Amino acid sequence: MIRKVSRKICLVASILALGLGIAVVSVSPAEAAPIATVMAQTQRMSDATLKSTQAGWYNKGSNLQLSCYKHGQAVKGYFSKNLPNGGWDDLWYRVSDGYFVADVDIETHSNSPVTAPCIGNPAPSSQSKSLAWPLQSVSINRGFGVNGHNGIDLRAGMGTPVYAAADGVVRFEGWGQNNSWMGKPAGICVLLWHPGKNLYTGYAHLSRTVIDSGNTVKKGQLIGYSGNTGQVTGPHLHFEVLPANPSIKPPYYGRINPRPYLP
Repeated sequence: MIRKVSRKICLVASILALGLGIAVVSVSPAEAAPIATVMAQTQRMSDATLKSTQAGWYNKGSNLQLSCYKHGQAVKGYFSKNLPNGGWDDLWYRVSDGYFVADVDIETHSNSPVTAPCIGNPAPSSQSKSLAWPLQSVSINRGFGVNGHNGIDLRAGMGTPVYAAADGVVRFEGWGQNNSWMGKPAGICVLLWHPGKNLYTGYAHLSRTVIDSGNTVKKGQLIGYSGNTGQVTGPHLHFEVLPANPSIKPPYYGRINPRPYLP
C-alpha cells in the first residue's frame, strides 16, 4: 500500500526529471526488494483473515520481508483513507516468519502486489502443536476469546499438580501484582519462556509453586499446584500463551489463542 500523496510526489519528481533531461529508471515490483514498513501496529495472523490465529503483533516502524501475497478477508487500516470502496482492502502478505500481515497497514510503495502469489498455506513452524497440556486430566471450562477471555480455563480442584507445557526458563513466579505482564488478577502465577518455540506460557491462580525465577524446567516438570488466588470465583487453572514480543494492551493484553499449540 502507498499513500496517494507519495504517488503524487513521485509523479511530479518524474516530470521534473524528464524536463531536465535526466533519465528516469522505474523498478518493477518483481525487481524491488520485497521489504515493507509497518505504519501502524497490526495483527500477526496465521492466515489472510482476522478469523485465523493471532500470534502477537507487528509493531509500528518494523521492516518486514514479504514472501508472497494472498487475497483474503477485506479489512480497514492505516491507508484506508486513501482507498475507494469505503477503505476496505483484501490484499495480505505472508511475511518471512510464516505469518500474514494486512497490506492496508504496511508501506510497500505500490498499490499492486509486490511479490508472487502464495501457493498453499503452510502453517508457521510455531503452530506445530508442540506444547503439552499443563494438567494430566484436561477439561476446558472456558475457552480463549469468550467475553474477552485471554487464555484457557481448565477445571482443576485445589492442589492439582500443574506441569510445564514445554522446556523453558522461569521468567517469573509469585504474586501477579509483582509482574507487569501477569498482573494482580493472576494471583500466584508462573511465566515460562520457551526459547526453542519463541513464546511464553503463563499459569495463573495457583495455590503455590515449586520452582524459582531463573530455574530451567523440562516439559512435563511439576511447577506448582492449582488454587483460587487472584481474581477468581473458584479453583481452576488459567493457562495462556504469549508471543516473544507481546503488546500488553487490550483486548487480550498480548495473549494469543493457546489451542493451536496444544494436542
